[in-house]
Amino acid sequence: MIETTLSFTMAYWYLERQGIHFGDLWFKFGELPAGIDQDYYNNRLNEASSIYFINLVVMFVLSKFRGLKAFLLIPFGLQAMV
Repeated sequence: MIETTLSFTMAYWYLERQGIHFGDLWFKFGELPAGIDQDYYNNRLNEASSIYFINLVVMFVLSKFRGLKAFLLIPFGLQAMV
C-alpha cells in the first residue's frame, strides 16, 4: 500500500513541477485546467503515468529481493536470476 501511495506522490509531484497543479486535477474527472494546452496536458499525464509505473516496478524489485544488495540486481543480478 505504501508503494502505491509513494508512486502516486511522485507522479503528482512531477505534474506540479510541470505546471499542472494537484488541485486542478482532484475531482475534476478529465476536465482540462484553464490555460493549459490539450497536447501539453496529455503529454504530461502520459509521462506522469510512466513515472508511476516505473516507480512501482523499482520498488517491487527492491522489496522482493530485500536480502540482496541493490547494486547486484541492476543490471547484472537480474540476468543471474533467470
